[in-house]
Amino acid sequence: MDSNQFETIIFKKEKGLARIIFNQPKYHNSISLKMTDEFAEALKLCEDRSVRVIMISGNGPSFCAGANVKEFLDNLENLRNKDFFERHGSVINFDVIKKMRDLPKPVITLPRGFTFGAGFSIVLASDYAIASEDTIFFGGFIRLGLSPDIGISYFLPRHVGIKRAF
Repeated sequence: MDSNQFETIIFKKEKGLARIIFNQPKYHNSISLKMTDEFAEALKLCEDRSVRVIMISGNGPSFCAGANVKEFLDNLENLRNKDFFERHGSVINFDVIKKMRDLPKPVITLPRGFTFGAGFSIVLASDYAIASEDTIFFGGFIRLGLSPDIGISYFLPRHVGIKRAF
């Protein structure tokens, strides 16, 4: 996919810096399956030797408010659509989070505003994060009594220690 064809993100490469900008500000950059696919594709483009640093940010008031709950609920009503959940889980966990960890170049996130669920995971999976003072971090599923999603339970204790993570 050509970087000009992305609909939910902005991707720019200039002088060794690749910028991935979540671009759904109306929805606080909540992650849909389309955004997940485009984010994964942008990370593949970052494998280019000319890219030396990757910076991830969000357009608008928030970095990323987690999963697009409306899209999830729409697919939950149609229980036969288990392919949606399997594909979304595979892409976000392997083609995004694991790819971020495997890239041999620094990944920097710039969280601000709502940084929930998958957005929080993306920040934790990055090498460096520079958060604005208005950033609100939240694990997502915790209020439902479920384990936090997409790597939070793995990354958070490694960043802040097991006691603070609990």
